[in-house]
Amino acid sequence: MSAPTPPPPSGHDAGDSSSSSSSSSASNSGNNSSSEPMGHGGKGGEVVPIEGSLHISGKVLLQVPYPSPDRSPSPSLSHMDHNINESSELLGGRKKNWEFAGSGMFQRYDDIFNQAESDVRNDPDIDFSKKKAAEEKHKLNQFLSTAIAGNDITSSCLYVLGVVGVAGGVLAPFSLLMVAILLYFFRNIYAEVGTALPLNGGAYNALLNTTSKKTASIAACLTILSYVATAVVSANSAANYLVASWASSAPSASLGSGMTDKDWEILGITVSILLFFCLLSLIGITESSVVALVLFFFHLFTLLVLMFSNLVYICKSPQQLQDNWQNMKPANGNYALDLFFGFSVSMLGVSGFETSSNYIEEQRVGVFPKTLRNMWFLVAFFNPVLSTLSFGALPYPAGFDQYTNSLLAAVAEVVVGDWFRIWVCVDAFLVLSGAVLTAYVGVMGLARRMALDRCLPQFLLSENRLRHTNHWIIIIFFFITTSLYLLVHGNTQTLSGVYSVSFLAVMSLFAFANMMLKYKRNKIPRTIRANCLSVLIGFVGVITGLIGNIVYDVEIVAYWSIYFALTLFGVMLMFSRVFLVKVMLYFVRRTFLNRFVGPYFEKLVLSFKNQEVIFFAKALDPEILNKAVQYVRDNEQTNNVYIVHLFDPEDGPPSELDQSYVAMLDRMYPKMKINLVVVAGHFSPAYVLRISKLLDI
Repeated sequence: MSAPTPPPPSGHDAGDSSSSSSSSSASNSGNNSSSEPMGHGGKGGEVVPIEGSLHISGKVLLQVPYPSPDRSPSPSLSHMDHNINESSELLGGRKKNWEFAGSGMFQRYDDIFNQAESDVRNDPDIDFSKKKAAEEKHKLNQFLSTAIAGNDITSSCLYVLGVVGVAGGVLAPFSLLMVAILLYFFRNIYAEVGTALPLNGGAYNALLNTTSKKTASIAACLTILSYVATAVVSANSAANYLVASWASSAPSASLGSGMTDKDWEILGITVSILLFFCLLSLIGITESSVVALVLFFFHLFTLLVLMFSNLVYICKSPQQLQDNWQNMKPANGNYALDLFFGFSVSMLGVSGFETSSNYIEEQRVGVFPKTLRNMWFLVAFFNPVLSTLSFGALPYPAGFDQYTNSLLAAVAEVVVGDWFRIWVCVDAFLVLSGAVLTAYVGVMGLARRMALDRCLPQFLLSENRLRHTNHWIIIIFFFITTSLYLLVHGNTQTLSGVYSVSFLAVMSLFAFANMMLKYKRNKIPRTIRANCLSVLIGFVGVITGLIGNIVYDVEIVAYWSIYFALTLFGVMLMFSRVFLVKVMLYFVRRTFLNRFVGPYFEKLVLSFKNQEVIFFAKALDPEILNKAVQYVRDNEQTNNVYIVHLFDPEDGPPSELDQSYVAMLDRMYPKMKINLVVVAGHFSPAYVLRISKLLDI
């Protein structure tokens, strides 16, 4: 069941309450639906009161006494009169109780896998395992999964080595090595969260399960911002490398508007790259991953050839390396600052490491930790080694200042010749284009997850009939990246600063989410656990890098704030839409417009809250249930909550006292209809999926 999983109430972990929630738009389920206002059945079966008995699917499931005139109503959920809800607000001289959600209901299922309602013929858990095994064959293996994120993280050496050389001087290789050590700690930080909560969304998913939805949405906005910047910067860098491979040294002619023919070529190629990977993403992620794998292996082969050629060149002509080391001077006044700024800028060399967590559901079981391991090894090997070898080919600092944005292409020309420079430029074009694909794949997984959680509009979940991909997410992302590129007139320096701050902020939030996961939900099973000290080291290290990048270039904060505010505004608007409409309704009711638009606003609010949420409760503990309802009230836009409890058939269903706790909650929260569903069975994926289908949620 693909559904959001909010954290358990504060102060309780998974050991206190096995809980999850899923939400979707309410809809009827054909013949298995009923619409009786009190004591009515849900979508799972018809409820007909006969002589005081509650019947579901032809079975007597629970004796529910009807309230008689000479006594108070039964505390059972069915037939509650909700006297507390009769208190209503006096507006415009008339009573108004339009937000009352209705009375809760009770359902009990002794056999949810019976042949009349299910195609399950064997043990449900065994059948579920077989279906999962069949689905696993169509998911990404280790190499395909690594290639998607690996194109992003290994392409970073094409632009980060020159920048680190300028910022860190001759200590650049040591700065890159420090980042590789820090990334080693993040291997387990990401792996622990991914194995405990194997859902798309990355930092958003981790924070959603450990904090509140609004806090998680901040991480989501940062991630979306980094994906937008990644796609634009990578596409533009790829276009620059491609044009550089054939451009002559003659000056370009101006074609008006201050742009040369070379600028127009770069613009056209950039937009074409964004469009190409938009179409490729519409085809499907599996097919896209094959393209990513081809690009990935070609890039690794190019880096190995460059490394070997550079090493041979140094062995034959070691003079340049000796001169650079003998004449080295601190780039920032002292070596401590060189190491600090070099480390901070080097953090951009691991961009893409977080991407794998945003399509974890498309990966086979056990692949995610291997993907993290592979990416860490590639970064720890290539970046420090290539940085060291580049000092043996180019003079410092003149060569690094001149070729900051194309350092490896300049090295290739020195150690081999012009033809190898063209080869490196073509490779850079291809692998940076692959980084654009990474942005598409990452944003698809994240946007889909946020739409399921009602953080983004529901139409984004629409799938095309041909390839079953979320076409609206892909198309909208293409138009956003293209328009943003045209808006900044091809100047990607601004977006580079936005990207650096967003990426490092996302990494720090992931480390924070790992801490919260340990504190609040430490009993959730996971195959990998990060040491608390390593999590703290990782968090402090990323915060240090974030501060260093801001200090190194303070202007990026202003640009980042603008883009982040716009992104956050769009998401927060989804959270506040009910409140905003109710505020408008409040003022409209005090004008003559009330009779015209008042009913429309009421229907609009109810339509926003027309979703259903499931909370799986291990025990009907009133304290836990109350905190769960409060969490749903504060984080979900819903007026219909299902509390589902699975009981052992040998022990029997919960007592009437336990059921009365839910009835009490139903009275306490009149704007939500709180239902109780008890099912004979045990908590497992098969039962969760069956209950979800039965309730049509």
